[in-house]
Amino acid sequence: MKHLLLHIKSSILLLLLVWTIAYLPTQQVAAQFIESHTYKYKHKPKNVIKSWEVGILLAETHYFGDLASYIPSPSILHFAGGFFVRYQYNPYWAFRAGYNQGAISGNDAYLYKDYFKDRDLNFESNINEGHLIAEFSPSPFSVCRHKSLVRYFFAGIAVFHFNPYTFYNGQLVYLQPLNTEGQGSPDYPERKPYALTQISIPFGTGFKLALKQNLIIGIEIGFRKTFTDYLDDVSTTYAAPKAIAANTGGLAVALADRTPYDGSLTWHPGFTRGNPNYKDWYFFNGITISKLLISPCLKYHEPKKRKLYKCPKMSEKSH
Repeated sequence: MKHLLLHIKSSILLLLLVWTIAYLPTQQVAAQFIESHTYKYKHKPKNVIKSWEVGILLAETHYFGDLASYIPSPSILHFAGGFFVRYQYNPYWAFRAGYNQGAISGNDAYLYKDYFKDRDLNFESNINEGHLIAEFSPSPFSVCRHKSLVRYFFAGIAVFHFNPYTFYNGQLVYLQPLNTEGQGSPDYPERKPYALTQISIPFGTGFKLALKQNLIIGIEIGFRKTFTDYLDDVSTTYAAPKAIAANTGGLAVALADRTPYDGSLTWHPGFTRGNPNYKDWYFFNGITISKLLISPCLKYHEPKKRKLYKCPKMSEKSH
């Protein structure tokens, strides 16, 4: 848990640094917005605030678990992408639904203790995620306002699919069917095979900026809390080779223990393979770019359309 908290703190510090760089040149614009937004929100009908937008996510993804430290190695950072639809309900609340696709990996070779290097385990997996998320902005956000910059927090629910694999003698091998920790064996009745489709809890923080009245960009850090310890196919203690062999065969025995010692594995049953006390996490951190689809703001500067969209007449200062 200590390692995870350090990881969260480092991510937040990185986000604050990026925000500072982005925010300083816009202080004057932000001050003008604060001066005028009271008038805008006081007099503008609620239906003018609501809007729909569609966007994409360009991100990096990685994971935290038994085969990765709280400060991830650059070797386990992967490019990720996604798309979403967002509904801006009012200046403070927005809701979005989306799909993300990325990859995660872990390797004992990148860890800092000799024990992990001797364990010699590694994995890779694709992550496919669908999510529903609510966003809350402490400060009002207007898609109708140029250069409106706000901080937001988000949380929701997601369904994701993963399937860890490794390479053995040059061949790609999926790990879940092998039950490398004795899952499903009568010798280990408490160890059940894990599902490849599961639920996670996405949450995080970010900033979004309305560059134009039809274009919004953002940056966010997104944590995913899972309820499985098997994103990396590693969780608890080594199982007896005979039990694994009887259950899923010799290949499972070879991949259950890859330490560079004797091949009998007789000294390993019951020894620590992973830590079952902490579930695995994965992350999507990146940039969002979205475009308005349905909003009265798209017609806002056309005088003939103001009455139709119930937009109030604004002074030049408030534009």
